[in-house]
Amino acid sequence: MQWPWPSRNRLYEVQYEQSIGIEADILMRLAEVGEPVDSDLVRRVLANHVGRAGYLLALIHRRDGWRYDLDGKPAGEVDALARSEAVRLLGEHQKRQR
Repeated sequence: MQWPWPSRNRLYEVQYEQSIGIEADILMRLAEVGEPVDSDLVRRVLANHVGRAGYLLALIHRRDGWRYDLDGKPAGEVDALARSEAVRLLGEHQKRQR
């Protein structure tokens, strides 16, 4: 399969804060290259990814404060509400680990 973005593992190589609406971007790119699209699977994969401790830590501590699109370009800022939600979710995650 020819991946419709620069690096198929880019979102996992470095914890990038994903742009708002990235699910629609992924679905569109997959459709553009003729790949079968299972929107439920994409939603589940993204939910798993953004619930990981590394992603939450990136939301909280990343200095530049940007969200990134599929090409690794800045696509909006991480706001205070997103950071506070990440702190809450990370706290829940850490409680489950004990």
